[in-house]
Amino acid sequence: MSPLTLEEALSQAIRKGVNLVVRHVVDASTPCPPIFSPPLGEPDEPTICKRHFLAVSINPDYEKGTGQQTESGNALDDNELLVFAIEVLVYTTDKLSTLFVSKADSTGYLSLLNHDPNSPAAYSLTRNVLSTFLYHLVRIYQKPDITLVLSLFARAQDQYLFPGSSENKGKHILDDRGLIKWWCRVIDPIMQSIERESDHSQSRPPTPTSPAQHVTAHLIVPGCDTFETRNFLPERERAINNPGSHWRLNYPLHQICSYPDAPPRCLVPRFPDDPKARFLIDLDDEITDENPPHNLKNSGRWHSVKTLDQFWEMMSYRQECSAGRLVGFLWMVVKPSPVTINASSGQASTEANLATQSQTTNIDQETEEKDVNKNSLKTTTNVDDSIIQISNSDYKALADYLLDFDFSNQEDSTVNTKLWIEKLSSLSGCGNRGLRIVGKAPIPGSQPPASTAGPRVATNVLRDGLVRKRKRQPSTNSIVLGESTNAPPHAASTQVVSEGSKPTEQDTNTGTQGQPAPSAPSVNVLAGNLIRKKKK
Repeated sequence: MSPLTLEEALSQAIRKGVNLVVRHVVDASTPCPPIFSPPLGEPDEPTICKRHFLAVSINPDYEKGTGQQTESGNALDDNELLVFAIEVLVYTTDKLSTLFVSKADSTGYLSLLNHDPNSPAAYSLTRNVLSTFLYHLVRIYQKPDITLVLSLFARAQDQYLFPGSSENKGKHILDDRGLIKWWCRVIDPIMQSIERESDHSQSRPPTPTSPAQHVTAHLIVPGCDTFETRNFLPERERAINNPGSHWRLNYPLHQICSYPDAPPRCLVPRFPDDPKARFLIDLDDEITDENPPHNLKNSGRWHSVKTLDQFWEMMSYRQECSAGRLVGFLWMVVKPSPVTINASSGQASTEANLATQSQTTNIDQETEEKDVNKNSLKTTTNVDDSIIQISNSDYKALADYLLDFDFSNQEDSTVNTKLWIEKLSSLSGCGNRGLRIVGKAPIPGSQPPASTAGPRVATNVLRDGLVRKRKRQPSTNSIVLGESTNAPPHAASTQVVSEGSKPTEQDTNTGTQGQPAPSAPSVNVLAGNLIRKKKK
């Protein structure tokens, strides 16, 4: 099955009755500094960066039934209102593809939809859209035999992309702990989708479009121990001894680092506006000292921090992590399985043996492969037509233009949304129309939830004619006054059959089932000492 387009994926992710307008803006791929510092004596790793920006808006008039619609099905942008956006930076090398979530923010006007006020509180349209978009990017940049990493840091702030939106009473601003949990719930369905895809592909040989893979997620919260960090994970992943869990409470050193034995400064990636990147820059000043210690001279190691574990421990004392708010660092690693790598290497060796018949053909093939590898860093396949491509300078101008607006009230936000759309249209030349997404997913809570309890135990009720009265055994120690061997049946109309009940010996000797055998009436004889004379 071919990968879904972004429009199809989002339509299946949002519920029926919800209409969104999305704009996926992408700039050109450009060379950039490597995100990992190379070890001493090693050259910088060639790295290509590409920025993705997804803006999601709604049309309140269209939701009320008063909006207009074009012939192609796209809504007019006159009354559109931006509700949330996300920016993702993609770094590509020959060995690693890294998707870094740079910024994500909302305006708080998504509550204007109000389609189903009785829907479960756990439903989150923003979370579903972000999970779908990130999974879409993972599918685009996934390559055979190359590890892919989705990285982000969760730091609570009032606003990131929409100035003044924190003054909107409809905006729900999460605290530090709530934000870390929220991002873990964004990452978790992406892992589940990748795992289902990998299980489905195991029934057939791995191919470049559907390679076998292994996915794990890693979480570090500086200042929190393992027990505290585990509480941020989804509920089903919080068990200590869970062999099927894909979550790890550590740093994925060996999964993403080309030189695991290198100094700590070479093992941590550096991203824009990243708390740990600022700490790395401060530590690098120790290496550039004019008179460093003799044993550390030209070694590429820091003076104060010796190991990677010590680096994460010191991060908890940084101002950004110790000012009363926690910061969570998350990684999702998609690594090709060894089966895929072995199959690819075996196929490559077979092709090499066949190519040895002609040395000239070998040289031509090697030259062609090098050209393909170089071009793979500059272009990306499987990109749908919904992408709006602009230059790097225009992308930066568009981002700065958004930061000059005010989203504190709906009236100003509507006007500013229109201005931003017009700016994007003038830079890209694609018109003001966005991509309309019509929800197709069933509404949560529309059907009664299936009972999680076990099956109800049926009670067997017996009629009067089927009730057998058990005879009471006469006591050997005392005689009960007034008791007769032929007692009348009970007046109860129902009886619950208990397990393990067996008929007594007298029951088995009865002539007719359920009725005692006839016997001679007995006489109760009282002893002399039990007779009390009435006083005269």
